Amino acid sequence: MAQQEFYNELQKLQIKMSDHRRQQASLKNQEMLKTHEMKSAELTIHDIEETKPESCYVAVGKAYYMKPNTAVVDRLKSTVEKLTNELTVVGNSKAYVEKQISATESSLTELIKATPQALS
Repeated sequence: MAQQEFYNELQKLQIKMSDHRRQQASLKNQEMLKTHEMKSAELTIHDIEETKPESCYVAVGKAYYMKPNTAVVDRLKSTVEKLTNELTVVGNSKAYVEKQISATESSLTELIKATPQALS
C-alpha cells in the first residue's frame, strides 16, 4: 500500500470515527433529556395522586386552564409511556453507534498494524 493511499484511508477512518463520536454524544444528550422529562412527569403524577385534587391547572402557552384530575394524570401517563418507548429506541441507536465505533477502531488498528512502513 502506497503511503498516500494509507493516509487517505486513515483520514477516511478518522472522519468516520469523528462522526460516530458526534452521534454518540447527540444520543447521550437525547437520552438525558428524555429521562429528565419522564422523571418530571412521574413525579407530577405522584404528587397529583398523593394530594388527590379534584382538578388541576394546565399551562397552554401563557394561559392556564382547569382540567379534571383524571385527564391530567392520563395525559402524563401517556407521556411517560411514549418517553419510555423513545428511550428504548435511543438505547438501541446508542448500542448500534457503539458497535460502529468499535468496528471503526478495529479497522484503524488493523490499518496501522498492516502498514508500519507508512508511518516512518
